[in-house]
Amino acid sequence: RSVKLAVIEQSLEVLNTKVSSFAVSLVDSRLVRVSQQEVLRTMGLLLHIRGLLNLQSSLQETPDIFWEEPEMEELYIDIRKELELDPRIRHVNHKIDYAKEVVDILSTTMSTNHANNIEI
Repeated sequence: RSVKLAVIEQSLEVLNTKVSSFAVSLVDSRLVRVSQQEVLRTMGLLLHIRGLLNLQSSLQETPDIFWEEPEMEELYIDIRKELELDPRIRHVNHKIDYAKEVVDILSTTMSTNHANNIEI
């Protein structure tokens, strides 16, 4: 589970590097050179990563084996704490929230600019 989470964390780091560059461009009041297709692709990747983290993977579930071996569950809980799975999952979700905010702002800005261009 820790390895699976590490893969998700790495995927998000790559994506957040790109999203952070968008945010820096916004701070510097520079035009962000990104297409609507790229914004949609980034949104899709964020949703995919969040789905892997919270829905599709079994990162937050206790394995079924503990129904048959309840005495092992305490060991599992201790290992989970040692690997800091729950704090790491929360941290990844916070990073996804940040990236989603940036992408939403980009999308809104692009839509507004497009509407303004149509009016002119």
